[in-house]
Order: sequence, then C-alpha cells, then structure tokens
Amino acid sequence: RIRAQAAALRTQLARNIDDLLPGLMEWDTALKEAGINPGTSADLTVATLFAYRLRCTLPAAHKSD
Repeated sequence: RIRAQAAALRTQLARNIDDLLPGLMEWDTALKEAGINPGTSADLTVATLFAYRLRCTLPAAHKSD
C-alpha cells in the first residue's frame, strides 16, 4: 500500500516539485498518524531530493570542464 502511494507521488516528481510539497506533507502526516516511521529511508530520500534541487539550482555545478 505504501509503495503504491509512493509510486503515485513519484510520477508527479516529473512535474514541478513545488506543486508536490503539500501532498508530501499530507502523506507524511498520515504515515505518522498510522505509526509508520520511515526512519533512515526518509533521511536518504530528503538528502537525495536536496541534492537534486541543488543540481537544478546550480547547473554549473554538474558541468564537466
């Protein structure tokens, strides 16, 4: 069930991530209310999304010289 929910959100990542944030926050709240704590996986996901956003924001950072 959780994988299916995550997959639905993942397809939306191809669009604007800013539009996805409210849905992610709602899902996070629902998971917490259900007693589901993703722990380290969540930390890795956040770090990955942060790195992705940095790469998009700083395009020169991933160009090779």
